[in-house]
Amino acid sequence: MVLGLILAGGESRRFGDNKLVAKIDDSTVIDRVFNNLSRTVNRIFVSVRDKSQERVLLERCIFINSDSFGGFVYDLNNCGGPLCGILSSKGLGDEEVIVVPGDIPWITYDALESFLNISRKYSAYVSSPIWGNGFIESLIIYFSWGKLTEYSDILYGIRMNGRPSDFYRIGESVLFIPVSYLTDSPKEFAHVNYVSDLENPKAKNPFQGVVNDFISIERDSPKESFLYRALESFRKNDIIGGLKNLVEELEFYVGKNLFLLAEHVALDIAGFIKKL
Repeated sequence: MVLGLILAGGESRRFGDNKLVAKIDDSTVIDRVFNNLSRTVNRIFVSVRDKSQERVLLERCIFINSDSFGGFVYDLNNCGGPLCGILSSKGLGDEEVIVVPGDIPWITYDALESFLNISRKYSAYVSSPIWGNGFIESLIIYFSWGKLTEYSDILYGIRMNGRPSDFYRIGESVLFIPVSYLTDSPKEFAHVNYVSDLENPKAKNPFQGVVNDFISIERDSPKESFLYRALESFRKNDIIGGLKNLVEELEFYVGKNLFLLAEHVALDIAGFIKKL
């Protein structure tokens, strides 16, 4: 069984209202995402921040009447951001899981099905689409059997306020799939951030660039990752050891043109240095 998880816990600050219930051709943004995802997976759960977000979706969306709808899951109390929405869903079981944000209303069944099939073909434990400039669609994630639960348990124990990219930073078999392998239309991966995006959707990243083929990362175990070793060093007050691991990780991702991951590592380095 393949499960779907739609992230719907954002605050829509740039949009000015809950963007997921805005209408495009008489369907809400999240209903469009749900409809296409439901053709790829067997059951879909929707992650929300709290009961008030749930009530809005219950009142204004039709996906709640679908046989594919599995229910709502709620953010944990001691974390925030998209990572929290994913960690909150770690109890979904040992199934394959596809995570998508609720604000990509032009995504198609074909793109999602290709994403699933390629991830399976290359035996990825965790995978995401990547653009030509090295930007990763880090809210579109495939997890192989049981890996969402396994990796979430690890991150829950060591780092509650991280980012979804942390899954790539600890995963054993990580795959980044060029968006151009999934669709001929970059619009399919466009997000709704502003009201104007409803009528004029545009992908912000290029098909081609320094990344034009698959990028893979292999590790023996999550505990062998730079991130895990760094966080363990910091936990033991070995600041220098932790920073050395992060610097090595930064260099590793720059060498693979994974610039989003390199940026996130740099932010971690800056954050830990500020604590000195």
